[in-house]
Amino acid sequence: EVITTVNSGKTPTTFRVKASLASGVSTLSDSILVTTGLPVQTAFSLSVAKPNVEGWSYDSAVGSPATTITGLLADQAGNPVPDGTPVAFQSSLGAVGSASMGGCTTTNGGCTVDFRSQNPRVATNPPTTPCNDVAHGGTPDADWPGLAIVCASTTDGSKPLFARIGIFLSGSRAENLT
Repeated sequence: EVITTVNSGKTPTTFRVKASLASGVSTLSDSILVTTGLPVQTAFSLSVAKPNVEGWSYDSAVGSPATTITGLLADQAGNPVPDGTPVAFQSSLGAVGSASMGGCTTTNGGCTVDFRSQNPRVATNPPTTPCNDVAHGGTPDADWPGLAIVCASTTDGSKPLFARIGIFLSGSRAENLT
């Protein structure tokens, strides 16, 4: 018995595997369809269920996030990436992910994490992420009070892939007027 994993590489395809013994006995496998490859930057997107949350003065309850963030990934042919592809999340404000994992693993090319409103609400020392690492293709984050910059990242096996999205922590009344 032989078990292997196959990615499509650059071209989705179908094929059959031929197994042969030294005695000359051989067999062909059923047709195998390989369409899912490694993620690509151009097919990495993020969306947020509620981009503006009541979070400036209120903490999210444990188990009740302020909003959720969904990451979607595909390969160069537009097929969803393999199940189990890890995606790491980081945030300049609030908290993202879960206690067991600061990210998620994909199912059918996507996964979702929770975002909680909580301190910090002003970015005093934001984490270095693939999104804001200027030396490796990122761009600086905005450091506006109440604007959480969430970065999601994964890899294609040779370089980091990333996407970012903003979530506004607003309040019921005007504050921080300049």
